[in-house]
Amino acid sequence: MKPKITLFYYNNINTFEEISDLDKCPISQGIWCLYGCKNNTWTCLQVARSTDITAELRSDIANITEPITLEETPYIYINQFGHKAADDFKIYPSIRTQIYSKVGNDYANEKLYFFIIEFTDISHQKEAEKFFAYNTQSLYWRNGGSYKKECAVDIANLLSSVTPTQKMINALNTMIMHIEKTR
Repeated sequence: MKPKITLFYYNNINTFEEISDLDKCPISQGIWCLYGCKNNTWTCLQVARSTDITAELRSDIANITEPITLEETPYIYINQFGHKAADDFKIYPSIRTQIYSKVGNDYANEKLYFFIIEFTDISHQKEAEKFFAYNTQSLYWRNGGSYKKECAVDIANLLSSVTPTQKMINALNTMIMHIEKTR
């Protein structure tokens, strides 16, 4: 079974409005947050910024809903000059593909919500992504890369490093209230 995916966008009256089709989303760039509900507990699974939300979410949703093969695929490497340089390379699914496939498996028969918030200013996108990720402690969020080993992270220090706009604060609070209402 597949998870039930619902899309919401943050509209001009500071509420989240459901959209039935990603192609009808009026927001093209900004940030998005993915929440999953399992055993009546909501978890923020991912936060990301994007300059093409529709294309990015279409790809991520495909990885959530379509099974992937985790087996290695043989690959023949042809160099810049058209010569076969090696025929023993292997291709594996990307970490991104594996993460969303895992989300699809872990949340099969469950609810997944994508919250989309418009930020057209690139500098606000970066700050908003960090602000939402820090506040939700997003499970799979990686700020440019994952940690190599488990460690304690000072969340308060991280939160003090971002300067949220009022829109960021309002959107976060509205998103959390929306999640709380669906419990």
